[in-house]
Amino acid sequence: MIRPKCPKCTFDLRPYKSGKLNFLKCQSCDGELHSIHSLGTIYSKDMPKKIWNLAIPYSERLEKKIPKKHSCPICLDKMIQFKYPKTKIPIDLTMDLCKKCKTLWFDNLEMKKLKIAEDALQTYDELKPKQQIKHVKTTTAGDITGLKYLVSAFGLPVESESDSHATPPYLNWFLLFSSIVLSIMAFQNRALFESLAFYGTRDLGSQLYNSLSVFFVHGGWMHLLGNMYFLFVFGDNVEMDLGKLKYFLLILVATSFATFAYTLGGDPKIALVGASGGISGVMGYYLCRFPFRKFYVNFFRVSYFHISAFMLVGFYFLKDIIGIILPTGSNVAHISHLAGALVGVLFYFYGKAKLRDSNKNSPIQNT
Repeated sequence: MIRPKCPKCTFDLRPYKSGKLNFLKCQSCDGELHSIHSLGTIYSKDMPKKIWNLAIPYSERLEKKIPKKHSCPICLDKMIQFKYPKTKIPIDLTMDLCKKCKTLWFDNLEMKKLKIAEDALQTYDELKPKQQIKHVKTTTAGDITGLKYLVSAFGLPVESESDSHATPPYLNWFLLFSSIVLSIMAFQNRALFESLAFYGTRDLGSQLYNSLSVFFVHGGWMHLLGNMYFLFVFGDNVEMDLGKLKYFLLILVATSFATFAYTLGGDPKIALVGASGGISGVMGYYLCRFPFRKFYVNFFRVSYFHISAFMLVGFYFLKDIIGIILPTGSNVAHISHLAGALVGVLFYFYGKAKLRDSNKNSPIQNT
């Protein structure tokens, strides 16, 4: 079965569900493909007709000049690109419609802009003429509240959008749960700690099991909580993209490769513990697969910055490179982080090459 491709970045579109709304979404650029009739479940029942009446006359008036930027992921015909009218609501919104399939393509945040525009338009009609809306703003860092605000106060990145997966990331949840439970047990049990940790002074061949078990033991509470947070943030998207089997394989290979890299550049007198090698593999894959996903970062606990995943993850790996070049004497295994990240990057490009080969043999080609 050939999955529909994102018309913007050509990655597979995945099924998503939000409430009663079912749609296809690209996890790379966050674009969404909706049936025009599904808009009636979000807005009024007249909304599909309203959008159709906006798009079709617009295209008929400008038939020779109409821009046709994207191809429909379903039928591959060129989609009509039209703008939401600015007569009352000052918002820049462009949508793409396939006349044949009656589908709408929204680039990142365009679906939210449509909702903002419709809500504002309804408010506009209820206001007096002197109370017209002058500005409509999208979601900002000021909207971060509750648990996300608490997490960001510690300098940790916060996802700007909540994910809605077709199926829950059960494997990632299992890895989180098992790592937390075993790590807490190892805090109180030295024998368990040593049975899971990797020691550079011991024979390498006798520690094949330990090259993987390090994922489930940590050196302290901050070490554990920091690693689990990053696994929670990045792991679900990668699991949904790769599938459970390939995701598990990524964790195994990245963890073991990161462990053996430690024998080349780490301090053999210090036991290696922590899931960061495997998590770095997840982040390396995420860096390549979802470079445009957005995060909020609390800079010095004063101002929020909205940055891309490419900049965020790249910054963490840059710190590891600097840590190797200019060692500070800390117990952070920088070489293990970079080794795990390399595995994640290779996983991505290997999968991309396989996808390109399969598309060459596909009977359906983009025009």
